[in-house]
Amino acid sequence: MASKRYVSFALGKRIAHLRKQKGLSQLEFSLDSGIAKSYVCELEAGKRNPSLFVLERVCLTLGVTLSTLFEGVGPVVPGQFRRKS
Repeated sequence: MASKRYVSFALGKRIAHLRKQKGLSQLEFSLDSGIAKSYVCELEAGKRNPSLFVLERVCLTLGVTLSTLFEGVGPVVPGQFRRKS
């Protein structure tokens, strides 16, 4: 099973990629989605675990489906990430 940290990190990178592909800055994305810019920064850095409500706003703003949003956000390769003690 993928660790929560990995999934949050991978999802954040995916959102940043799709946002940039659409030509939006973090501020523009924040204004369009109604999500605070500070939250967008933390989301893209993998420091947030977004609710379904936030994911819906992200998808609507980026013009993608939830399944498209999660493309490439797959399972952890064994040994890729290790738990900190």
